[in-house]
Parts: sequence; structure tokens; C-alpha cells
Amino acid sequence: MAYSQETREKVLAAVDAGYAQADVAAVHQVSVRYISGLVTKRRRGASLALGKSPGRPRKLADAKVAAAVQAKPAATLVDLRKRLRREDVALMTVWRAVRRVGLTHKKSP
Repeated sequence: MAYSQETREKVLAAVDAGYAQADVAAVHQVSVRYISGLVTKRRRGASLALGKSPGRPRKLADAKVAAAVQAKPAATLVDLRKRLRREDVALMTVWRAVRRVGLTHKKSP
């Protein structure tokens, strides 16, 4: 689990203040192993900032999908794919993007 930058700073500040790693782990609800790794990274001069999340970026941006649907609410998935100028993506990708922005296939109330 990735901890926030604030948590990392608080943990290191507590260790620097002289508290035992086990006590700091209990207070901040992290493991002793996490604290020792964090201290080791700092000692080696490595960056303590949050790293980039794994995975590749999405092919369809949520904002663009939402704008395309709002511009033409009755559009089919094929029409949306054309409006987004992304003929290279599968229709299922378009459908997932539509669902991710909170829209459904039902067009009328």
C-alpha cells in the first residue's frame, strides 16, 4: 500500500525525534518493515516522493468521452468512436469509458 507524502514525513519526523520504530509503527498504523525501508531509502539519498502508479494510460480520456456523449446523447458506440477520432480502439473500450464517466446506454428517462 502506498502511503501519502504526509504520512511518510510524519513517520520520519517521529523516528528522528527518537521514538522506537515499533512505537511509530503502532501510532501511524504502518509496519516496522515499512519504516526501516523508508529510513534506509533516506540514508541512501533516494527519493521519498510517491512513485508513478503502475499501468498504462487510458486510451480514451474521460472528459472527452463525456463531452462527446453530451454533444450527441443518442449516438451509438460506433458513432462515439468516430466522434472521438479513435478508430483504433475496440467498441468495448468505448463502452467501458462511457460507463466509467457514469453514463448508461439508456437514453431516455
